[in-house]
Amino acid sequence: MPTDMAITPEGDIFVTDGYGNRRIVHFDKDGNFIKTWGEYGSAPGQFVLPHAIVVDSKGLLYVADRNSGRIQVFNQEGKFLNQWANMIMPWGLSVTEDDQLWVCGSSPHWWVRDGKALEFKDQLFMRFTAEGIIQQVWSIPLGDVGPDKENPDTSKLKPGEAVGIHCIVQDAEGNLYVGDIYGERAQKFRPVRQRQTTEAIPDELPK
Repeated sequence: MPTDMAITPEGDIFVTDGYGNRRIVHFDKDGNFIKTWGEYGSAPGQFVLPHAIVVDSKGLLYVADRNSGRIQVFNQEGKFLNQWANMIMPWGLSVTEDDQLWVCGSSPHWWVRDGKALEFKDQLFMRFTAEGIIQQVWSIPLGDVGPDKENPDTSKLKPGEAVGIHCIVQDAEGNLYVGDIYGERAQKFRPVRQRQTTEAIPDELPK
């Protein structure tokens, strides 16, 4: 039950088997099975729900272990190298040419509480260095699709709102393209590099 895949320049394929066996599956460029690693759990190298995977220019693999609120880093042999935890519940990943990692999701929370799955409480984008240092954080409004997300009412959604941001990719100009599952749409977000004002800023703030 795959959730995502990453393909190296050499053609190797790494699949997150997220809803089935909580593991990573490695195939060669011809689709031949090579190996797997990972199992259910919260220890380093284990997975609660591996939801997305990308590979950087050095061949390192970044896995969004969504339901445990962490990103894990591996080499292509499956050796655990690092994890970034308790910063975001990662749903989607995208890596830039200079190995910056964009992540979309929500702020950390209990995935299941009192028998209910919260899924998300806000909508965030984060940009990390390859070493896991946060460089940028964007937040956008959480939209309203009604009480039944399996049958979402998208009529009230406004531009710039999202419900369940699920995937992310960037272009060369720094624009972000984001898809949300319950909002049933893709949106483009442009970074604001210069603040525009419509009126003069007073010399002194009101006391």
